[in-house]
Amino acid sequence: DNADATIDDFRSAFGLLSFASRVLRLPLARFYHAIKFVRRRLSDLTRETCTPQDKAMMWPSCSGTFHAWFDAVLANPWVAPCLPDDTPHNYVLATDASLKGWGAVLFHEHSGQISHTGGKWNNTDYESKHINFLEVDAVTNAFRYFSDTLRDQPVLLLVDNTSAKFTLKRGSAHEWMLNDAVSKALGSMTGHVTVAYIDTLENPADAPSRGQPLSMQLASSLGPLGRRKAQAACRVAVPGASPVA
Repeated sequence: DNADATIDDFRSAFGLLSFASRVLRLPLARFYHAIKFVRRRLSDLTRETCTPQDKAMMWPSCSGTFHAWFDAVLANPWVAPCLPDDTPHNYVLATDASLKGWGAVLFHEHSGQISHTGGKWNNTDYESKHINFLEVDAVTNAFRYFSDTLRDQPVLLLVDNTSAKFTLKRGSAHEWMLNDAVSKALGSMTGHVTVAYIDTLENPADAPSRGQPLSMQLASSLGPLGRRKAQAACRVAVPGASPVA
């Protein structure tokens, strides 16, 4: 009964749901309101304005999110085992965003073929967006643009924004607008995706994001650079996909 549930009950449930979501690779961005509620209650505990035995008084707005989260975990869908180095990436995708626009460069490991795209932000609202939001949106645009090529393919994603990297790895964000962008980015991925950091000076997507010509020298370096980056890369939780190491 939610009315009688204590803060400690929610803390325990949150731990179990979070652990199960990692095992099942459920993107946490879907459950933003539930996570925000628990975070607020745990913050109250830290400030000692309440005790673990106090009633949690769950917000009505996040009741549906909690039920959806429980349903998703209880469905217990099959996921492929996560074996180290079991699926080497076929493509390296570098993305970048600027206040003007976005860019993406795709490198095929086996053929060395290079494809690139980019464009201006087509909405005046983007002018007020934080760069972290724009970086994640650039990832979404890139995966959508190359969707036919990357469908079900192992991909190493390189971003030059550490916040974007860790937010995609975590699967959710503290701020609602960024969390919504992360949810869309994860929804655009259909295969095995690994995310790693690339220095801006090495990122060939930097120039297209600013409307400048692509540097073929930087683009061609994505192959050996990607092989090095993959060794310490972080997995992205994509539903139904087996991530690469």
